[in-house]
Amino acid sequence: MLSGALGLLLASLPAAAAQALPAALPEVRSVTVTCLAKARAGLQAFGGIGGAVHAGGNRWWFASEGLPLLFPVELDLTAPDLRPQIGAPIHIHGDPHGGEFRKVESLALCHDRFLIGTEAVMAKERRSGSDEDLRLVLLDRRGRYLSDLPLPDHYRRLRPGSGSQYYRGIQGLSCSPDGSELLVSLQRQLQQDGDVAMSRQLLYRWHPEQRRFQLEREFLVPLQLRLGLMDSLLLGDGEALLLENEVSPQQRNTLSRFRIDDGDDSRGCLSLRDCPARPARTTLVLDRIERHAGVDLSHNEVQYDALALGPVLADGRRSLLLLNDDDHCGTLTNPTASIAPGFAGTTFTRVLLPRHSPSPLPR
Repeated sequence: MLSGALGLLLASLPAAAAQALPAALPEVRSVTVTCLAKARAGLQAFGGIGGAVHAGGNRWWFASEGLPLLFPVELDLTAPDLRPQIGAPIHIHGDPHGGEFRKVESLALCHDRFLIGTEAVMAKERRSGSDEDLRLVLLDRRGRYLSDLPLPDHYRRLRPGSGSQYYRGIQGLSCSPDGSELLVSLQRQLQQDGDVAMSRQLLYRWHPEQRRFQLEREFLVPLQLRLGLMDSLLLGDGEALLLENEVSPQQRNTLSRFRIDDGDDSRGCLSLRDCPARPARTTLVLDRIERHAGVDLSHNEVQYDALALGPVLADGRRSLLLLNDDDHCGTLTNPTASIAPGFAGTTFTRVLLPRHSPSPLPR
């Protein structure tokens, strides 16, 4: 049941005016659900959003980052104003490895099943008192554990100095609109890759006769910003989007486009130090998203951390939903931050891509 209390609180929140952008740029519009509004509605756990996915119509699902929760949300991206209504969460449970997931950083909905991607975390972050490696986990629609999807051995922390970096795990996760492909993206390079600024991408193919995804190839995408990849999204027709973020010297969130069939297969590169594989090429779609969104950075933290594909508008434009990572605001692990100055809460940003997309990248 959706939260009527939060709906009333949101009714008084004005949507930021759409920016007068050149025709070649996307249209951007935002609304922020403040920390105080969330606290009054009893939604302190709705913070630190790790992933978002469209479930049809006006229904969405969001995954919380620091607690294993899935939130249903009603949000009409085709409406002039954004007025999200957040429902009661369901728990992710039944993990056979014991303990709870501590860093859920990505979410997908494929073939009526949820997929979550996690980060490697240290023992101090888990009640079980043991480290946990990054994982790709399949859940049913009630949040119950079904299975782990296999990851390449060189992604795992099997020996010192190898595998995923702590807190830099699976940050992007999406199914293609037709469900035939699954894209898994790392936030940054692996430990053995050194200082090569690349995100490793895994492409899985759906096999209907076996009803499961199988790994098809790995490829690389270059990174430009300090924090690296924050989310990725399959658009269909062989194209994908890349969301990056940095917070120094000032907030900067960028959206780029790339082709998943561009770049060489890099599965043989256990380390990127001497890897000959050519990475996929990217082209910028929108720079400094937070400025186009009309966000006052003197009172807001807008480190976008979730990207999801929404419905196609009547005029043919594709809609995207971006959400910031507000783990400094209103989480159960840090409840006093709900009224902390300088953090405004969860920002919902709608991006409408131009009807005429840029030409495909050269092959």
